[in-house]
Amino acid sequence: MIKSILQFIEQGFQILLMPEKHWGRISADKNDEQGVFTRSFLPGLILVFAAVVLGDFLFSKSTGFVLVDALIKALRVSLLVLMTFLASTMVLYETSRWQKIHLGFDTSKRIVVYAMFAMFLALLISGIFPFMYFVNVFSFYSLYLIYVAVKKITGTDFNRKPVFFIVLFTAIVAVHLLLALLLSILTALIVY
Repeated sequence: MIKSILQFIEQGFQILLMPEKHWGRISADKNDEQGVFTRSFLPGLILVFAAVVLGDFLFSKSTGFVLVDALIKALRVSLLVLMTFLASTMVLYETSRWQKIHLGFDTSKRIVVYAMFAMFLALLISGIFPFMYFVNVFSFYSLYLIYVAVKKITGTDFNRKPVFFIVLFTAIVAVHLLLALLLSILTALIVY
């Protein structure tokens, strides 16, 4: 488990700092299809969950640390990440089918998992340091990572298919915001 978390961190920084170079390597590796979820996504989800609990423990001095509240908050963030992953994968796959760009479902899943490294990093920072919630804006870098991946894997760029990228990015952002709203409502109904 520790090895996969260290691999996750190393791979994440490679994608964030050198996306074009790293996507070329990822697109050439066809054996990566099956383990991408367990090797890259689950360690990120576990780290985000632990970061939110740790941040609540470290910075809840005025009200005191309540484990149940910290776990509910961490579960809410983790569910949002998981649902965003599932929805973004479906949006990427369906949008690419609509525009006749040949991305399979496994390739769409792989693109979204690797693109979510920006979101994982932002959530780790804002999870450990809750007062730095503005860092979550860095999650939008995931959209650029998706653009680089689609461009590198299929050869499609914005100039050739602008409608595809506009619809894709708008749908991903809208779905994420809708999921965040629904989870906030659901959490409020359950807790209160």
